[in-house]
Amino acid sequence: PHSRREVALVKTFEEWKAFVEGPAREADTLLILGASGLVQAASNPQSVPVDSVIAWTEAQSRALPIGLHSSYVRQGGGFALSSPRAEQGRLAALYALDWLGRSNSGSPMAPAEMRHFDVSIRTSKLARRNIQLPAVYTEAARSVDNLYP
Repeated sequence: PHSRREVALVKTFEEWKAFVEGPAREADTLLILGASGLVQAASNPQSVPVDSVIAWTEAQSRALPIGLHSSYVRQGGGFALSSPRAEQGRLAALYALDWLGRSNSGSPMAPAEMRHFDVSIRTSKLARRNIQLPAVYTEAARSVDNLYP
């Protein structure tokens, strides 16, 4: 069984390192929404390149880092699951049509559940962790040109 442990929104690379080496150390997976826009530290506003953040995370995280955008793997990560843009657009259109057709009672729309995902894999990063995914994941990544050595 899986459970959510800690959630963090960090602004600096220093905070990110502390999170990965601290609370995230006890997790099995580390879900990463994004790695851009970090500065070194509150006292050092120099920006940190995304590929440097990802490289450090992949090397230092005990938990398996999982990107939530395919760009995570393009920029050096090992594994990502993301909703395809076409699926996001389809759901946005359905929401808009639903909203326009409603009596505008102010009641919130039901949450959507994505049924399609893009898989991105960098095989060398998963191999370093001795992770071998079922072939269906590798082929899914290959089918959308998201399979990297």
